[in-house]
Amino acid sequence: MNVFDLLTDSSFMKSASGTAVFYLWGRWGKGYVIDSPERVESIRSALKKLYIWGAIGAAFGVRLSRLIGVPGGLLIALLPGGLCYLKLTALLKGLPRSEEKFPASELRAAAIKSMSYSIMIMAEALFLGLFALGVVLCRDGERLLGAAIITISVCGCAGYGYFMIKKKKLSHEDAT
Repeated sequence: MNVFDLLTDSSFMKSASGTAVFYLWGRWGKGYVIDSPERVESIRSALKKLYIWGAIGAAFGVRLSRLIGVPGGLLIALLPGGLCYLKLTALLKGLPRSEEKFPASELRAAAIKSMSYSIMIMAEALFLGLFALGVVLCRDGERLLGAAIITISVCGCAGYGYFMIKKKKLSHEDAT
């Protein structure tokens, strides 16, 4: 399972009645009740493509903004993900809305419990390496790309640091 699968899976929950509920905006919106397993898979596939193409577009857009300017780079960054978003919203058209809230704290706790400390430490090391790469890129004149990488790495380090602290707290709660 890769990062895009984890991101995609985190948007789907089971309702109290056992039907699938898809939360397009996570905790900031109502979910969509999905009526069939085939439709769940088509929505899951469209969402995963949105994440993948959004990441690819962002990487190319940031890189190409130096050659074609910031507006062109922004267009390239947003276009692939935007097209995938349009397809995803078309798949959701006509689905009933759920009244159940997105269980963010339970989902976060389950994700943290499922991660091992070794994976978290490797992620921290990766983000620290990315930070160093960002500094080198900034020093070599690639300020926009370097700043983007530094921002991502700082957020990643902070996130995984939080996960490690939370995992320790959750393991103490389970022990008692």
